[in-house]
Amino acid sequence: MSPTRYPAPDPASSESAQRLRNALITSGLASESGFIGCTDDEVSSVQAVSPIPLPSDYVAFLQVMGRRADRLFQGRGVFFPEPLDTFVDVRALIEEDGEAISMDNRFFFGHHQGYKFFFFEKGTPAVYCYTEHHADDIQKLNDSFLGWAWAHYEQALASRTEGRRLFELRQQKREAMGLPREEYPER
Repeated sequence: MSPTRYPAPDPASSESAQRLRNALITSGLASESGFIGCTDDEVSSVQAVSPIPLPSDYVAFLQVMGRRADRLFQGRGVFFPEPLDTFVDVRALIEEDGEAISMDNRFFFGHHQGYKFFFFEKGTPAVYCYTEHHADDIQKLNDSFLGWAWAHYEQALASRTEGRRLFELRQQKREAMGLPREEYPER
C-alpha cells in the first residue's frame, strides 16, 4: 500500500458522510450493499491528479461511498474513477471550444451528462459548476461537497414522495374506472 498523500478528513466530515449513508439506507433510497468506498490508494490517486488539496468532506465522501452510493447522484459522473479523467476532459473541451475559463487552482471532479462540470477552487470547500458554452456563468452549487450531497438526498426524497403521490392519484382513477389497483414499484 502506498503512503497516504492526502489529509485525513476531519471527524465532523467523516461523521457527516456516515450519517448521509445511514440516512440513504434508512429512507429506502439505498441498500446496505449499495455503497462502495474508495481505498486509500484510490483517494491518493484522486489527490495526485488534483492541482489543489482535496476538501476534507470530499475525502470523507470518497472513503465512505466514492465508488458507489446506490441512487445518490444518478445521472452524474462523480464516482471513482471519474475524477481521474474529468480534469483532462474539461481541459480538452475548453481548448476545443475556445472557452475562456481558467483551470488554475481548480479541480474538476465530475460532470452531469458531459456538459456540466463540477469543481472545487483552491482555498474553499464549495462546489461550483461550469456549463459548457457558458464560461461566464459559473454557479456555486453549495458551500461544501457533503452539503451538496445532502441536497441531492433531499431532492431524491422529494421526488420519491411526489412519485408516490402521483401513483396514488393514478390508482384512484383506475378504481373509479373499475380497474384493479397496481402495486407500487419500490425500486
